[in-house]
Amino acid sequence: MLLFCGIILFVINMKKIIVSVLIIVFVMLGFYFKFYKLKENDDNRKLFDKYLNDYEYKINQEKESLNSKITDIEKEKDGFKENLVNERITFIGDSVMLGAEKVIKKKFKNAYVDAAISRTAWVLNEAVETARSKGKLGDIIVINLGANGDCSLSCKKQVLDKLKNKQIFWLNTTNYDYVNERLDSLAKEYSNLYIIDWKNLSKNHSNYFNSDKIHLTTVGAQEFVETIFNSVYEVNAKKYDEEKKKLQDDYNSKLRNEISFYGDNTLVNNFNYLVDKFDGNRFYKIECSDISELINDEIKNNTLSNKIVLVYDNKCNIKIKANSKVYYYNGDINKVINDIQKNI
Repeated sequence: MLLFCGIILFVINMKKIIVSVLIIVFVMLGFYFKFYKLKENDDNRKLFDKYLNDYEYKINQEKESLNSKITDIEKEKDGFKENLVNERITFIGDSVMLGAEKVIKKKFKNAYVDAAISRTAWVLNEAVETARSKGKLGDIIVINLGANGDCSLSCKKQVLDKLKNKQIFWLNTTNYDYVNERLDSLAKEYSNLYIIDWKNLSKNHSNYFNSDKIHLTTVGAQEFVETIFNSVYEVNAKKYDEEKKKLQDDYNSKLRNEISFYGDNTLVNNFNYLVDKFDGNRFYKIECSDISELINDEIKNNTLSNKIVLVYDNKCNIKIKANSKVYYYNGDINKVINDIQKNI
């Protein structure tokens, strides 16, 4: 009987010991997992901070490279304007241009001028071929014909078809609207033909003209030549501006194709999972209430991402006035990752 009671007491004590051991184990496991989670979160914060620093450095390098290229284009643009007076430009015209010949040659040091009285547009082909035979046909050709009469459409096309690799600037007339209308129509067919609207630019400037309102005074000749200079420069300046715009647009497009992640500590604490799949994209630690201002800035700069991911403990309900695809974190980071990857 005593033995039986002893066994019962032993079993009871063992149960207490086992329960105590289990409690200790569970407490230790709790501390371990808490410590592990704290360490993981701390590691994620360090990883997140390093990523932001590296990403910011990369962006700064890209912007510096972009700005350097844009600066080079601006220098080329300024250089073109400075050197335009030295360009080998071919001038073909009638007595209007003849009256400005001295001013033309003073402004454009390497100009070739073929201008004569009573010329119609029918002489254009012959004049172009003469300049070519003399080695005087430049990459920029300025034409001032039509005040004494136009030539047929085929007559002009015959010449323009041979000059598709040249820039052609044709001054319209002050006396024949039908000639001007034909030139405007022709310019729609030839991308290298630019009409200088001398008629409207000189309108209300009676001091530019003699009594016939066609031929130029000394003041008119100066303005005539300055108008040519400005027109040639503006056409070429536009090409430099378009080149700059393309560089900026391409860079903005690159940024828009990145995925933007916005979040609080939930984003940071899951960063190791996200960066493993989406390295090279944009991550922001930001309060939900502050997102709208950041997004509006990116919309303004045309850099808002096409894909936006919101990683917050509580659902971040914001209205994004853009066509971006928005993904929401719902407590399962792997689901967010899978949803994004399905649409890449």
